[in-house]
Amino acid sequence: MEHRAAIKQELEIDDHDMCRWDPLTQTLKGSQVAKAKKFCKLKLVKYVGDGLFACLPIPGYNSTTYAMVKERGEWVCSCQWFVKQGLVCSPLRALFLYFKQRTGEDVE
Repeated sequence: MEHRAAIKQELEIDDHDMCRWDPLTQTLKGSQVAKAKKFCKLKLVKYVGDGLFACLPIPGYNSTTYAMVKERGEWVCSCQWFVKQGLVCSPLRALFLYFKQRTGEDVE
């Protein structure tokens, strides 16, 4: 019983740390790094094949799966932040952490 409670607490999302879009201010709030670490901790970055990676949704937080692929030597993502801003996003940061966990080297 104690073990289950510890796992549940570990999976809880702290809205103050997690990166999220604030519709009132039309700005990104929170930490992309915290969200990227959560994606990796929950093993939500998956290799699909043919150079394509998926970042699955964080249960209870979001419902969208993001596609990530390298195009013309640059990583791109299907998430709203990357599409609108063209800047590194939480799913790409999670992908870079995923690579680093496997190779020990930075990818960006």
